[in-house]
Amino acid sequence: MNLDGARAAALVDAVRLASSSSAPVEVGVFPPFPYLADIARRCAGSSVRVGAQNCHAQNSGAFTGESPRRC
Repeated sequence: MNLDGARAAALVDAVRLASSSSAPVEVGVFPPFPYLADIARRCAGSSVRVGAQNCHAQNSGAFTGESPRRC
């Protein structure tokens, strides 16, 4: 979810509407940290699970599966 707060909220609201607890799949969202609490509140009571992203030095982008650095 490489979005601003308003677009992240709109996306998760649409995901909630489209998902169902009887569906044979699990649905999860991983919002940026600044929106994590709001998105978690929006998903409370639904079948949508909420997780957290890791951190990266870049200002934006999808860096959720990068290789770990060796120190």
